[in-house]
Amino acid sequence: MGAADVALEGFDHPAASRHLYWDVKHAARTIGDRLGHIGDPTGREIVRRTLDRFLAAIRPAASGLRVSVIHNDANDHNVLVDTHGERVTALLDFGDMVRTFVANEVAVACTYAMLDEEEPLEAARAVVGGYREAAPLHDTELGVLLELIRIRLATSVSVAAHQHAQRPDDPYLTVSERQAWALLHRLDPIDPDQAGTLFLGAT
Repeated sequence: MGAADVALEGFDHPAASRHLYWDVKHAARTIGDRLGHIGDPTGREIVRRTLDRFLAAIRPAASGLRVSVIHNDANDHNVLVDTHGERVTALLDFGDMVRTFVANEVAVACTYAMLDEEEPLEAARAVVGGYREAAPLHDTELGVLLELIRIRLATSVSVAAHQHAQRPDDPYLTVSERQAWALLHRLDPIDPDQAGTLFLGAT
């Protein structure tokens, strides 16, 4: 993803600035419009708290966060690898590309890598280190990375709850919902400064 972001530097397109609910810049609206579809009161409160913390962290940091077109959906279903499974050879699914915070590229990749991991922050640290081999991440970006990861999870469960309400018989809509909720609960009490220090040391 670091190599992809380096390649995308300077690229733009009118569609890159469209409203996309997966664009982290629209998290307040995306989650706010869907919060009522989360049936579990505890889960709904965690999502609300996650949004509040995200907005409190991102507003003062926004001027120090680089903006560019990013892939915005780095997960293991969206890559092709060589026959030995050792090297990524292609990137798939460009439907969520958008002009947004570059750091969110890393956050999305971290989020998927952390699912079902016994040590999720260590998984994220490995992703951050790999990304930094190909592309820079500024201290400000690393400082808000945990909030970007948590808001991605909060967006995911909110969108899933809304879609499930519209199409309750479609199992695809909840394929990763359990994992996302479990991870969101685990990350909820973590101090962002602690995570930021861990990410700053990832090489």
